[in-house]
Amino acid sequence: MKKLTPVLSEKEKQEIFAYYTVYEKSEEEFSKKTTEDLKDNPIFGELIRDIPKEVSATRNKLSRELQKDAIMNDNWQPYIEYQIEQGIMYAKMGLDFKSWFGAGEAN
Repeated sequence: MKKLTPVLSEKEKQEIFAYYTVYEKSEEEFSKKTTEDLKDNPIFGELIRDIPKEVSATRNKLSRELQKDAIMNDNWQPYIEYQIEQGIMYAKMGLDFKSWFGAGEAN
């Protein structure tokens, strides 16, 4: 797989560090709220109900760890590859990328 590493200026790196600091403090709250908001969504509700909570928690933890490593240590490739794998999994389930935006707009 071709490396897809973002090229960030120093200002952008500082901004993404600031973002991550806020994200890390609030991630659990955001995740719970998103799950609650989407559980009755016609597209994502079934996905949320069908994936065992332990599996979802493990995936979320891995995603957070990879994201943190990407942002804090400039190690983007594992995070990007994981996100691509997730996208492929969702595509195989019949979900398209734009569905995420529509679900977010509805809530």
